[in-house]
Amino acid sequence: ENGRRQKTLVCEKFDQLYSLLEQKKREMTQKVTAEQEEKVDYIRSLTRKYVDHLEESCKM
Repeated sequence: ENGRRQKTLVCEKFDQLYSLLEQKKREMTQKVTAEQEEKVDYIRSLTRKYVDHLEESCKM
């Protein structure tokens, strides 16, 4: 009986740890995604500025 109880406790601890790790994984994935979107937006803005500058240069 004691061995089963110990096994149950260990399994519960592993389940808690797994749950915590999954939560951290979700948080990190969201952070990476947000940073990627921020960088893509920055590159798009640079591209727009470059195109605008190029169009202005061609008008001259």
